[in-house]
Amino acid sequence: MKKAVLVVLLLSSFLLVSCTKPLDKTLSNPSPLKIIGTKVSSETIYGITQKKFQVFVENISSKTIIAYKVDIKGYNSFDEQVTIDFVDTLKGIVQNINIKPSETYGYKTYWSSVYAGTVKYIKTEIVEVKFDDGTTWIK
Repeated sequence: MKKAVLVVLLLSSFLLVSCTKPLDKTLSNPSPLKIIGTKVSSETIYGITQKKFQVFVENISSKTIIAYKVDIKGYNSFDEQVTIDFVDTLKGIVQNINIKPSETYGYKTYWSSVYAGTVKYIKTEIVEVKFDDGTTWIK
């Protein structure tokens, strides 16, 4: 009898541990800015080529956004991560803005670098958002 109870307890513990997934913080704390697209382009000025990185976002919150931070990672044609300005993750900051609920932003702004020649596309993530009421969302 004791062995049967022990087996049941061990089996229950195994199933509980095996079936439990850690809580995904992004599900419980979604970003108020939705990334709706990105763009990488090149421009040559005076013989120097620079890459331009654009991140298009939509305010999906009910508040006006006045600033945000975004992480930008570059990738080459082989889907390998490459550096931008000698770092793995470019830290972008957008401020002095007013993105109202449901509005989009980013079509006239960009980050640029002359040290990103092999970047073909970018992956981005919103990491912090500041609202006009003084509150802040942090990933």
